[in-house]
Amino acid sequence: MLIDKITIKNYKVIKELEISELNRPTFIVGGSETGKSSFCEALEFLRLGMSNKLSLLRNTFARNGVNYLTSADGDEETLIEFMISGRDKAVETFNFEYTLRLHEPNNRYELLIEEEKLVARDKKSDETYTTLEFDGKTVNAILNPFSGSSSKAGRDQKQRYTNMAINPDLLTLPIFGGYKSEVISPLNRCLKDFCVYSFNPHKLINRDQGNDQNLAPDGSNLLPLLFRFQESERQTFTGIISAIKSLYQDIENLVVEKGPESRFLLRIERKNPNLPVYDAAGEGLLRILSLLCLLRQPQPYSLLLIDCPETGLDRAGKALAARELVEYGSRGNRLIAATNSERLLNEVLLVSPPEKRAQVFQLEKEDGFSHGKRLVPETESAVYKCGDDIHEQR
Repeated sequence: MLIDKITIKNYKVIKELEISELNRPTFIVGGSETGKSSFCEALEFLRLGMSNKLSLLRNTFARNGVNYLTSADGDEETLIEFMISGRDKAVETFNFEYTLRLHEPNNRYELLIEEEKLVARDKKSDETYTTLEFDGKTVNAILNPFSGSSSKAGRDQKQRYTNMAINPDLLTLPIFGGYKSEVISPLNRCLKDFCVYSFNPHKLINRDQGNDQNLAPDGSNLLPLLFRFQESERQTFTGIISAIKSLYQDIENLVVEKGPESRFLLRIERKNPNLPVYDAAGEGLLRILSLLCLLRQPQPYSLLLIDCPETGLDRAGKALAARELVEYGSRGNRLIAATNSERLLNEVLLVSPPEKRAQVFQLEKEDGFSHGKRLVPETESAVYKCGDDIHEQR
């Protein structure tokens, strides 16, 4: 499934932010403490909620002296809201809308409303189904709204679950993950397949974990994944190395070696062998290498969010990152990046194709809370606020 629109309300400092037209690269900018990172965090909260009790997420997300996640400091009348809509990438007329509302009285979360609506076209007519509806106490669901469908148990199509008691501390979508449902299982996978990426070089592992199909959200499995590309995805690996060599012109070659006990080593060969050993971490090479792996891996995410992709990159590194981000988003992949870098944003706007020009959303604070708005560029110039400065792209 492809996500086309996301709306978040009342999450920490964010009062409301709606992002649509996700078929093009999307960037979030704003001053400090306006909620750029909170937006990424909010989607991570939803993703983790698909496999954890909501109450268990409190220690992860309510931190740094913040006791409540709602923007109204725990006011029971204020609800955190997530609204996500999209479509099946194979069937253009298969659209979904997912809504989640919860509040957190007495330092705990309570799920109030969880609803998923499907708009589908069958062979005879257009029909709309509310395939999942939860009102805080009971759940109603239609697992198979299309003709010829059945669950694993072989039950009839349009099988209904009614008045099924649900723990309000749990999201209901995962409950139906074991059924061969045309609706709930794909949507569940889509919402669980978010990636909120923030590279942490201190968490790198050099052992084979056996499940390195995609880069981990913190980039910890960078070396095992590179080794897999090197051995079985030669085109992907060659492209990554070519990009690295164009950026670091003193690098002759880059190889990942697998030693005893499945330990990996990144070997960097310099054109001048008399130069000292290359400092991959200090020179920002690991960061751009992880970003290249993230954006070029064969299986893209349903939604990729990157918080500050410019971190640790010099001017040339930001230019390369901008090209890679635009290329990833221009292929139809869903990408949102929160950035403080004028230079990165400038490069993005310069290389964006006219037919899929990158879009920019700005977060602005008013009365202590942030509202988001889409910035519409003028014909010949566009002014964007990035961080605490104004940059004009002509």
